[in-house]
Amino acid sequence: MLSGIMEFVMRTGSALVLPMFIGSRGILYAEVLAWIGADLILLPVFFHTFRKMDREMVLGRIEHGVYQ
Repeated sequence: MLSGIMEFVMRTGSALVLPMFIGSRGILYAEVLAWIGADLILLPVFFHTFRKMDREMVLGRIEHGVYQ
């Protein structure tokens, strides 16, 4: 949900601001910047969750004697 809000803010902000500086091409960059803005939220959460799951999986295997 937060990444969707960030995507909306980036898309709207860049569509309003960039044309003032680089002309009509600025609108074309709005989509790319929206995805980058969403990734700024999603990537840290992904890596945090991935590391947490990895630790839990390793600890679970050690406790059950499977992990050597």
